[in-house]
Amino acid sequence: GECRERRMNGAKRLRTSSPAAASELSTIQIALVDLVALSTGRSESDVAVALGMPPSVASSTTLLEFGVTSAVCAGLRSRVFKQLEAEVTSFELLTTPFCDLLQLIAEARKQDVLLGAAIPPAAAPV
Repeated sequence: GECRERRMNGAKRLRTSSPAAASELSTIQIALVDLVALSTGRSESDVAVALGMPPSVASSTTLLEFGVTSAVCAGLRSRVFKQLEAEVTSFELLTTPFCDLLQLIAEARKQDVLLGAAIPPAAAPV
């Protein structure tokens, strides 16, 4: 679809050819629609229609175009970090087309797993 073919600023894109990747994007989309609805006070159905549900037809609308302000975005960014375990900037949240934002969050979640701190086992007492 349109989202899979587009590249933002030459950034590498997450491939969604596998069923697992498509399932992850679907899960992220549902959670993100819920978080946007919670943050904006709009109904989930309004958010879903504006941002493109189901996942196969995700919209190229940005959250800024949808009416999310920078103040609302600050809370949304915090919720994305806590609930989706992905660190994205407010700028990315506001200006990235929704279909690309899903993939950006999926990629950020994978980065956190790859960069996670590993605590070494305790040394045996001598």
